[in-house]
Amino acid sequence: MPYEFARKPRKLDEVNRWKATEFRTFLLYIGTIVTKPVLTDKHWKHFFGFSIAMLILLSPDKSKYIHIARKLLDNFVKNFEIIYGPHLISHNIHGLTHICDDYEKFGPLDNCSAFPFENYMGSL
Repeated sequence: MPYEFARKPRKLDEVNRWKATEFRTFLLYIGTIVTKPVLTDKHWKHFFGFSIAMLILLSPDKSKYIHIARKLLDNFVKNFEIIYGPHLISHNIHGLTHICDDYEKFGPLDNCSAFPFENYMGSL
């Protein structure tokens, strides 16, 4: 991993111990690559759309693409129940349909992120 990344991700068998920054790195940068050979095409496309939407919402210079992020997230939520089953639908999944509104109101999602403080959790 390039040194620009705050934390090198651990192996997938340690996913239950990952920090939020490791999930972020996986979602935005490496997840679409490492999951391509192991996920079904339907599952991979579902993840890929979510990844692209989040990349747009975390970027300060991508506001002209907010309509694409909204469409990708609406599609993600709509297909979530079909792909994974209704028992896994939560308020967090539904909340994704409103996250583009937050981008329009507050700007990129990093504007209201707690990531800069994650490494200090043990000492707070």
